[in-house]
Amino acid sequence: MKKIFLSLAASSLLIAASVSDTEIGLRKHSLNDETKLEIKNFTYSEKEAGEAERFERAYLNAPPQIPHNVEDFLPITQDNNMCLSCHDLGADNERIKLSIEEATPMPASHYYDLRNEKKLDSISQARYNCVQCHAPQANIDSGIKNTFKPDFRNDELGKHRSNLLDVINEGLK
Repeated sequence: MKKIFLSLAASSLLIAASVSDTEIGLRKHSLNDETKLEIKNFTYSEKEAGEAERFERAYLNAPPQIPHNVEDFLPITQDNNMCLSCHDLGADNERIKLSIEEATPMPASHYYDLRNEKKLDSISQARYNCVQCHAPQANIDSGIKNTFKPDFRNDELGKHRSNLLDVINEGLK
């Protein structure tokens, strides 16, 4: 058994040594030299907030991508967060049905202190930095076809709304 393990380990080292780092992954350039690395040119949406069409979430309760230009919104700080002017509808959000033109409201999880298990009257201090989870969608051809198909329990809720706070402990009880 020991002989087989040593033989496998030795052959693995030989194979690993014979593969160049330029053949590994998608990069196709040396990991030690970035002088020949070309970064693909990309742009973000030029549409302003309120003009862009929402993206479907990548999977159930995934942070939605930002479909509009955010250049004038940055940097986001606790004292200066332009996202809240459209997306903060308060802890007792009364808007349930949304149309494409309306801003996606922040979900109940953003008005909840998970550490102390307590509902808040305003956005949680842990959630003010929107771009920590939400990212603008870049217009770029990645060269890879994405075949992932999310399975939403409720298509309308799942694709554009979050119920994370309702299901966060699902399967633990």
